[in-house]
Amino acid sequence: MLRKPRLSDAPMIFKTYACDPKVTKYVTFKPHKSLKETKSFVKRTIAEYKLKRFTFAVESRETGELMGNFAFRIDRFKAEIGYVLAAKYWGKGYATEAARAVICQLFKNSGIFRVWAVCDTGNKASARVLIKAGMRLEGKLKRWMIHPNRSKSPRDCFCYAITRN
Repeated sequence: MLRKPRLSDAPMIFKTYACDPKVTKYVTFKPHKSLKETKSFVKRTIAEYKLKRFTFAVESRETGELMGNFAFRIDRFKAEIGYVLAAKYWGKGYATEAARAVICQLFKNSGIFRVWAVCDTGNKASARVLIKAGMRLEGKLKRWMIHPNRSKSPRDCFCYAITRN
């Protein structure tokens, strides 16, 4: 289930994934060192709704546990997606389920014609999620994004997308 994040989510976000070096390996932030850092992150994601940057908490329907987050950024007729899940939820189809649901909802918005995502060329699991969500590999973007837990320099990323006719 996707829902708007709440400041009260910060302790669980910190505990389940934000401080985990394994989870943050391919994201654009370093592992959080404190709950204060995670609270700042949550406050920022809530404030970004005004900028058409939407981050949702991913929550288990069965247990209510916070599993990760899923974000999309709208830019006129296109939207970029991204996600992170706690390691204990990897390989169970949750990221694919969330990606498919978000893509479907974005295409119901008559103004969105393209949904895209990038992932580090070393992140094979994320590439599989995007393919299973119906996206196609469009190419490799050379030195596209800095993943600070991998390198201080920009790294190559694969670009995946799906379009609406």
